[in-house]
Amino acid sequence: MILCTPNSRRDDEIPDEEKPYNPQRRTAIVAWILTTLFIFGIFAPSIFGIDGFNGGFALATFSLIAAITVLITAIMYQVRASVLDRIFSGESLMAHWKYDPVEWRDYAEKEYTPSKKESGICSS
Repeated sequence: MILCTPNSRRDDEIPDEEKPYNPQRRTAIVAWILTTLFIFGIFAPSIFGIDGFNGGFALATFSLIAAITVLITAIMYQVRASVLDRIFSGESLMAHWKYDPVEWRDYAEKEYTPSKKESGICSS
């Protein structure tokens, strides 16, 4: 087993086209789009000439509350997506473990071999 510290050179960094999918990024993008739409909804009654007492105030109020909520969500997921991108890229890792193929095979065999108790086989 080899421990690579943050200052050591890593030859196994993942190229951009092979990095894992970041679902946090998609959620952040959707939240930013919804924020934009709800901000537009705040001003929509004025733009389209909808009277305030015929639903204009309700639309603006609902859009204001939704815009604030989705804005907070967008900021939270933007931060989460950035953290996940850094994890995927290998930046700021405290440690990175590399295992020899023999060690990894032994671990995998031990971990994934079902025991009698887990498989439900009763022997008497």
